[in-house]
Amino acid sequence: MILNLKYIVLNNFRCHRALKVSFSEKVNVLTGRNASGKTNILEAIFFLSTTKSHRTSVTKELINKDSKNFYIKGEAVKNGSSLILEIGCSLGGKKAIKLNHQKIRARRDIVGQMPVVFFSPEDLYMVKENPSFRRKFLDILISQIDHRYLLNLQKYQKIIIERNRALSQVRERVLDIKMLDVWDEQVIGAGMEIIRRRQDIVSKLNRICLVIHREMTGGNEEISLEYSPSAGTEDSYRKKLEEKKRQEIEQGITTTGPHRDDVYIFFNGMNLRQFGSQGQQRTVALSMKLGELELMKEEFNEYPIILFDDVMSELDDERREYFLEILSGKRGDNGPIQSFITTTGLKPFESIKNNINIIKVEKIAPCFNQRDTTEHAV
Repeated sequence: MILNLKYIVLNNFRCHRALKVSFSEKVNVLTGRNASGKTNILEAIFFLSTTKSHRTSVTKELINKDSKNFYIKGEAVKNGSSLILEIGCSLGGKKAIKLNHQKIRARRDIVGQMPVVFFSPEDLYMVKENPSFRRKFLDILISQIDHRYLLNLQKYQKIIIERNRALSQVRERVLDIKMLDVWDEQVIGAGMEIIRRRQDIVSKLNRICLVIHREMTGGNEEISLEYSPSAGTEDSYRKKLEEKKRQEIEQGITTTGPHRDDVYIFFNGMNLRQFGSQGQQRTVALSMKLGELELMKEEFNEYPIILFDDVMSELDDERREYFLEILSGKRGDNGPIQSFITTTGLKPFESIKNNINIIKVEKIAPCFNQRDTTEHAV
């Protein structure tokens, strides 16, 4: 395999005071009682890959209640070479990151080194939730395959904060309204780069998801994805900012730009969010996550690591079997994909029992030889 995670070490991350877990190159099934820490292991793998939690943006929620910091280390094999990732984080939110024992300052230098796709029960409702869920879906996907996009996204977010501050200052007559033109041009420059890249990725996802959805539904249903941008050109972007300037000054917020965009999802020609049933919405959400998986395979020439957090219990027998066939290598010409699945029971995995590595979380031996400090990654 081109990429596989060999082990992960956790110190004071969530409920795990000190833990080391080794993994198989195939399907790793983490089983155990509720609240035993299964999801926390998946969250740590995701954090190691993206420097973000899929559940919270509040750092202190990730740190064990009796500590002031946490530390995560993982070693993977990538293209035949060892890849060592380390992240330490303090209560104040300061991160210390190492890649192959070398300190790095920018998170974009580690994001995408060990690409992952995360499936959680919340993803099944991505279609019907508000646009921020679909924007987050795109941003995580694109950031892992395009460092320039991540850099531009961070730049854009900082510009929006500064422009919002300037809008408030104009309202309070501290700043001349003409000064907003400077911020407008910066917003347009960074915003159009984000819009163009998202349009490109959604176009590719649309092609992939169409095929996946046909396979899952027997070809009786058609879906399509369409990115809905704030503007199609720099001139139209500039015009919209000008039209809304008075309103934005009054509100003190920027209401136009990729931070407000959406992805429209059509099911047999109808807007799925408005007209689709819950079952149809869930199936399309699964198609989109599988589309993310296949798109990353196209970009990296191999599947990323796959994380499933208790998703199997949310699927019917047919959808569950479809997933397991992909993971075990029974579908397509690929071998088993390294994946990590949390579950409270093993019955759903009977059909691929020869391709799974069972990890009983409550019986994992603690690893107490690691120091309780972020100095690991400093």
